[in-house]
Amino acid sequence: MSGLTRMPPPKLQDMFQVVAIDDAVAEHFPAGSRLIAARPHGASFWTRTARIDLELVDKTEQRYFMKVATGNVGLGMLRGEYHGISMLYKFAPNNIPRPIGWGTYKTDPETHYYLCEFIDMIGELPDAPSFCSMLAKVHHDSMVSPDAPHRFGFPVVTYEGSIRGHFCASTLYPDNQTFRKTAIEEIKKLVEKYPDGYQGE
Repeated sequence: MSGLTRMPPPKLQDMFQVVAIDDAVAEHFPAGSRLIAARPHGASFWTRTARIDLELVDKTEQRYFMKVATGNVGLGMLRGEYHGISMLYKFAPNNIPRPIGWGTYKTDPETHYYLCEFIDMIGELPDAPSFCSMLAKVHHDSMVSPDAPHRFGFPVVTYEGSIRGHFCASTLYPDNQTFRKTAIEEIKKLVEKYPDGYQGE
């Protein structure tokens, strides 16, 4: 475990492991595309991750990044990531990998996936002024959007790692928390409930 967080180190994957593509995942691929390769990619605390390479009908290449997790926690994590990333992508499409889809394997109802555009990462920190400018734009544009609820929360449960968050509203899932009128109310509720994530997940 790492010293301050007491979290286990991320799991390194066997780069020679075969990654099977479930039919549910393949349904997101462009029509007529051909699978070139699917192999483990990177390391993760809570999921298995992979890069998928496709050849399109025009002979160009399309690459996807996939996360796979199991059980109810895995389902919640990947569902929340898809909806959260979709919202961020709406306001910052040049800074967020395009979300493709999420769902459950057809071959195993306990295995779930999240699929997005694959982006080559660099080993450098982003330019601070431009990064902060992008974050400010996301906050501003999301607040002035005609679709903004003018309350604080999110319609889908999101997770911090494998810990269930509480920034959610009951509009989609009745067992979740409701939107709140102020950010202070929402953050206070999150802080109060945060330890429950360790016990309940």
